[in-house]
Amino acid sequence: MKAFFDITTNLLSKALEYTETRHRLLSNNIANLDTPNYKAVDLTFEDALKRAVEGGGRRRGGERALVFYTSNAAPDPDGNTVEIEEQVMKMTENNILHHSFVNLVKMKFRMLESAISESRR
Repeated sequence: MKAFFDITTNLLSKALEYTETRHRLLSNNIANLDTPNYKAVDLTFEDALKRAVEGGGRRRGGERALVFYTSNAAPDPDGNTVEIEEQVMKMTENNILHHSFVNLVKMKFRMLESAISESRR
């Protein structure tokens, strides 16, 4: 059974966790659009991938270490750094990435299904 869940499957699982976590953070940024002194946060795929490959990045403990405050936006007079256009663009990008990872997982399981079918013949 372990052979079915190789490093590729594990990395795809981590990649899906990354996109889910990033979606939650970006959604939270949008929800706090009008919150004084709220600083927009984000994750980088490169850091998340590096942690996954190195065996770190556990969802609970490692997530906080990957979060960083974005500084692209100049703070509003109330100190808030959320720009709605930027957040929507990031969510769109993240959604495309998430669907790409889902499709890769589907392909992986189709390959396994095909191999199992061939072995039964």
